[in-house]
Amino acid sequence: EHCDYPAASSIFASLHGFADARERVKEAEYLYGEELMREHKYPEAVAALLAAEDFADAPALIDECYLLWAEEEYKATNYETCVDLLRRISNLNNIIVSPETEADLDHNIQMEMAAEAGELAMPEEEVSEEPEVIENNGYPAFYNDAMYQLALIYFEEGKLTDAINLLGEIPNYEDSMDMRMEAMY
Repeated sequence: EHCDYPAASSIFASLHGFADARERVKEAEYLYGEELMREHKYPEAVAALLAAEDFADAPALIDECYLLWAEEEYKATNYETCVDLLRRISNLNNIIVSPETEADLDHNIQMEMAAEAGELAMPEEEVSEEPEVIENNGYPAFYNDAMYQLALIYFEEGKLTDAINLLGEIPNYEDSMDMRMEAMY
């Protein structure tokens, strides 16, 4: 069911005299942010959740939004935007994953293990759209590759300092250190 959360937020904001009006504005923005997240409208969801400030788990949802948005940008090969979004996550190496997402990941891992053991085939509808967050010490699995791909783009554009800096952040990925040394000399 669709609710008009922006209108509700405006109405609550106009009720200055009521004790919980400010909290209701935050709640409406929070619920609107959640709705936008479900619709994969991440820029709008982040804006709404930022307006919700510290209501409930808004900061954690903002991080989750940035993560999902970054993954979309990665899949679209927009590596610079992807890396920028990942850097906005408040604590990238300790991403807070919602219990639902965690359960989805656990389920998918169990399904993949069973499929690898030949016990069952992986049905397409069982594959989660959530980004993999258990590799790279908590970083999303696509983080290193996005950084690497962006460094390659910087090399092609002649932005050697930017490429060197990016490769320095992922020293153990692919041939990052070799490329970094080549660019430095």
